[in-house]
Amino acid sequence: QGYDQWLKDYPQHTKRNEVLFDRAWVLAQAGQFRDAAKRFQELMKGSPDIRQTHMAKMWLADRAYNSGTNKVKAETLYLEIRNAKHCPPSLRHRAGMMAGRQAMERQDFKGARKTFVKLIDDSGATTNPTVNAGGRVFNVVSGSIATGTAVTKTAAASQPGCLLYTSDAADDN
Repeated sequence: QGYDQWLKDYPQHTKRNEVLFDRAWVLAQAGQFRDAAKRFQELMKGSPDIRQTHMAKMWLADRAYNSGTNKVKAETLYLEIRNAKHCPPSLRHRAGMMAGRQAMERQDFKGARKTFVKLIDDSGATTNPTVNAGGRVFNVVSGSIATGTAVTKTAAASQPGCLLYTSDAADDN
C-alpha cells in the first residue's frame, strides 16, 4: 500500500519508474508472481526503453525460462533485451547468454552459435589490445569425434582462450 500511496501522491516524480519497479519486485519477493508480472508489464508499457524496463523484462524472461513451459517466450524476451539499444551492458550480456543457452536446449545450434559469436564480437575481444597481446583466440567449434571438427576463429590470436562447442546437429538447423 505504501508504494501505491506514494505513486498517487507523486505522479510526476523523477523516481517514479524506480518506485514502479520496486513495487513489482516486492510483490515478486512476497511470492505474488501474477501481480508482480502484471506490474512489470505495466512498467514496460509506460517506459519502454529505460533501465527498469529491461530489468523487468529480464525478470519476466527468467520466470518464463524457469517455468519449464515457456522457454521459447523466455528466449524471445532475452533476445529483445540483448538487442535493446539503451540496456545496461551487464543485462545485455546476461540476456545474450541466456538466449544462447535456450537455443542450445532446443537444439537450435546455428541460432546458439550466432548468439554466442555475437556476444564474443560485441565484447571487444577482436579489438581489445590486452586480449590480442595475451594471445587469446575465441573459437566456435562444431563437429564430433567420429566426423572431426570445424573451427571458426572470431578473434585474431595464437592460443585458444574460449571454446564454444556445438555438435554436428548444428549443420542441420
